[in-house]
Amino acid sequence: MLEKIFISYHFDPKARELTTLIGDLIRGFDIKTEVGDHLGGQQLTDAIKSKIDSCDAMIFLLTKRAEGLSNDWVMAEVAYAQNLGIPMIGILEDGLSWPSPLTGKEYIPFSTIDSAKFWIKLATTINIWKKVKGKYIRGTLLPDQFTSQFSKSDVASLKASYQMIDERFRKTEWKPCRIGDTVGGIAVFLEGVQDERSIKLKIEKGTRIWHSEPITQELQITFNEI
Repeated sequence: MLEKIFISYHFDPKARELTTLIGDLIRGFDIKTEVGDHLGGQQLTDAIKSKIDSCDAMIFLLTKRAEGLSNDWVMAEVAYAQNLGIPMIGILEDGLSWPSPLTGKEYIPFSTIDSAKFWIKLATTINIWKKVKGKYIRGTLLPDQFTSQFSKSDVASLKASYQMIDERFRKTEWKPCRIGDTVGGIAVFLEGVQDERSIKLKIEKGTRIWHSEPITQELQITFNEI
């Protein structure tokens, strides 16, 4: 799930103003934001690395700066995030060249803060990230005849994984998910579930394996006569 985006920028007035607006846009998607610290050209600290580690994506700003100043520390944050495989997109102010280490990477040209094309492109990118990252789903295992065979101590030894199936019956690889004992019974917690996908669950205990039938994410509501 796309929960938090790191915004990398230099603490110049123009970049700070743009970052504030970008942060407002991100939070409009119900996503948190994280920014670094003013390093003054120093090396990345462990604290900033930890902040980047905690994020699901990055937006970085390459803006014009005063004479003698560079975008080096933004590029240092970008390089660190690249090594982690974090999805990212750059914002490049008109008049600057796209850095050669980022050749082939997507960026959004930026000329003025009120450019409609800029904001539409950025919002579209965030929306794509959000869809790809998916969402959380929690489910309770049924029926009781199945779950009753496991004691509370058994649950800790169970392995659970899930598979997504699209409308063309294409299947993903099995992805591990968390499983635990709750007040309502044995439950699973799935991360990264994408919309409009059926879900199949697999439970393993030693050499024994159980598969569920594929289920949809649509609500199934039963009515009773009054």
